[in-house]
Amino acid sequence: MKAGRPDTHPGHNPLGALMMLALMALILALGVTGYLLGTDAYWGDETMEGIHEALANTLMGLVGLHVLAALLMSHLSRVNLIKAMVTGVKERKLAEKQG
Repeated sequence: MKAGRPDTHPGHNPLGALMMLALMALILALGVTGYLLGTDAYWGDETMEGIHEALANTLMGLVGLHVLAALLMSHLSRVNLIKAMVTGVKERKLAEKQG
């Protein structure tokens, strides 16, 4: 990126991959804490509720950051990453193909 050309990756770039791992870990932790809140041991436990709420808030923040990063990287790399998420194929924008 310092040279003015972003690296192209067939999948996520390294930061995107870390973000995906973080999102998956948060979703798993949110599911586990949600399940535990329904058990006799943690029913009404305020500490577990606080952990569950903090995980949910962190997840929402990271999802927003991921969306912003996807839009920014789409612009910088001239690849429609949103379309690539749906189709599974990264295509460069037409102006970039010709140039």
